[in-house]
Amino acid sequence: RVLIEKYMAGHPDFEIVYFVNNGKPYLAYMGDRYSGCAEDNLNRQCICFAGPSKYLDVYLKNTHDRVCRMIEELGIRFGPVFLQGFLDGDTVRFYDTGIRFPGDEFNSILKAATGIDFMSVLVRYALTGRTDIESGRLEGIYYLNGFKGALLLISARAGTIQSFDGFEAIRA
Repeated sequence: RVLIEKYMAGHPDFEIVYFVNNGKPYLAYMGDRYSGCAEDNLNRQCICFAGPSKYLDVYLKNTHDRVCRMIEELGIRFGPVFLQGFLDGDTVRFYDTGIRFPGDEFNSILKAATGIDFMSVLVRYALTGRTDIESGRLEGIYYLNGFKGALLLISARAGTIQSFDGFEAIRA
């Protein structure tokens, strides 16, 4: 068997996070991903993430409802759902998904713009089993209350770690 996928270089790349509360998915944010330049060998690596996405309205119109149904049918009750994709005209082509927050630190921007600290919400749920975030607070937060956010991801060259201190403190 062979799976052939369309090569998406040059298409808009984005990241989406839903937050599921009591079985209902809420779009938390959608932001655009920007890659570095080929001369620096960073053309396949995200160096900047900016939100809300300039493609948000296209996504809401063409894909959002279907993704919400998928999340509901998976039976997820609480927590984040992460998706990355490309926009191909009006078609979204997802390439990475997970039941987690993405590895970047956009949560700090989301917290500043909306007042919701999702990390604290998750820790509280893990410790108490309570989902005490009000669903009304989750409606429409993907517009970041009119704010714009950018996350710069600094890329470094390969190197060698010369020393690592702290093993004794960790053991203690």
